[in-house]
Amino acid sequence: MTYHVLYLPDCLAIANRPHAFVSKTKTDTTGGSHMTKIAQFAEYGDPDVLGVIDAPAPKAGPGQVRVAVRAAGVNPIDAKTVEGLMRNVIPLTLPAGVGTDVSGVVEQVGPGVSEFAVGDEVLGSSVTPSFAEYALAEPASLVRKPHDIPWQVAGSLAGAGGTAYAVLKQLRLKTGETLLIHGAGRRGRHFRRPTRCRMRCDGHRNRQRTQS
Repeated sequence: MTYHVLYLPDCLAIANRPHAFVSKTKTDTTGGSHMTKIAQFAEYGDPDVLGVIDAPAPKAGPGQVRVAVRAAGVNPIDAKTVEGLMRNVIPLTLPAGVGTDVSGVVEQVGPGVSEFAVGDEVLGSSVTPSFAEYALAEPASLVRKPHDIPWQVAGSLAGAGGTAYAVLKQLRLKTGETLLIHGAGRRGRHFRRPTRCRMRCDGHRNRQRTQS
């Protein structure tokens, strides 16, 4: 199968809610460094300032893995970063990349890493920009991707999913209790399992579905 990177500005243009773009890179098990695609911006502005450039693939250092990106989540903070609204909180040296939510396949393992091996399918947060064909991540920020979750969904779970999981822990729900989630849509079902509670997910077009 031939893989391509989607045009990223179109994704950021709808960054008012968690989204994902698919970056279907081929997995290279040689561990070498080669030229890849990455989205960068050299000035702050609207999504049009983003461009896709060629850059050397990052190399996994000690305590890191290199992930061949299959999908990367687009969150509101990514749009704010590109617009420059976060420059006082997240200082950047331009040109810079963007994105942290990621799903993909472990392609290279750095020294000292035992949690994952080449070929493992993972999702989580990256330490280098995830709007790219390859991204570096620390094992502690990754989990194995369940086989029944599509890449696009997995790529958007780190930010939105992490927030949802933290809220569920804070609520301290008990077995058998019912939780109503507004705007969860299809994503809601991926968080019902660890809670063992009933969830009513109010998604698009005001449709309601019960997950148990």
